[in-house]
Formats: sequence, C-alpha cells, structure tokens
Amino acid sequence: MTIQITVDDAEINAALNNLVRHINNLQPAMDDLGEALVGLIQEQLGRGETPWGDAFEPLQKPRKTQGRSWGEDIPLNDTRQHLFNRINAQSGSDYVKVGLLDNPHTPGLAIAHQFGSDRNGLPARPYLPIRNGQADLPQDWVNEVLRQIEAHLSL
Repeated sequence: MTIQITVDDAEINAALNNLVRHINNLQPAMDDLGEALVGLIQEQLGRGETPWGDAFEPLQKPRKTQGRSWGEDIPLNDTRQHLFNRINAQSGSDYVKVGLLDNPHTPGLAIAHQFGSDRNGLPARPYLPIRNGQADLPQDWVNEVLRQIEAHLSL
C-alpha cells in the first residue's frame, strides 16, 4: 500500500521551475533534496515531535522487545528497528519520494505511526508533514527545500 502526497507550494514550484530552466540533469538536486528531507524527519523524530513542533503523545501501553517488557515509552529514534532508522528517500530526474520505502513489510508501520493504530495502542505520531490528506510543509521545511534548490543553481 502506498500513499502519495504531492507538495503544491507556489514558492517551491517557482524555484523548481527555475532549476529546470537552468540545469539539464536534475538527478543530483533531487538526491540532495531527498537527503535533506530525510534529515528533517529524523531531526524531529529525535526530538519526539511532529513536523510542526508538537510533542508526540505517549504510547498507550508499554512495548515489548526481545522478550522483555519496557516500562516506558520506546522512542521512535531508538536503534531497535523502529521508525527513525527506516526513513529513506528515492529520487528520479523529476521527483523525490520520502518515507519508509525500502521494505515491503514497513507500510503498516508507517501508516500506524502517521495515523495511529487502535489495534497496537499507538496514538497518531505524524512524522510526515501531512494534515487533512495533503502536504502542509512547515516554513523551516520550505526554507530547507529552497536552500537545496539554490545550492544547485549556484553550482
């Protein structure tokens, strides 16, 4: 299952159109954009926050791992195969995809974290900037995308 959200931001679209006019091979720019977006997601996960700076709700029940019960909330940035280490980007000459993309077993994990899962007692912990079914990029994300585009225009 794949959920696709398209970013429709006038400032970003204008910058991308400018990039297209000046650069023949967009692949390096798309690669860098993907890496920057992964970094933004990992930074906010490390802080335990949504893209808009709201703290994640705590888990409703303790999690278990390796046969042991955890008495506290397991952070999303731990190294036990949770969300943080699975975020990645794929890019082409005219697109960037960011999320949990490289493992066919992770869509459920991605959806459960983004939207919550009653079955797993997991409250929604949005890690992608999606609200009401559409992209809602925080200004610092817009600024980073524009910075990446500018960097490629100045090469």
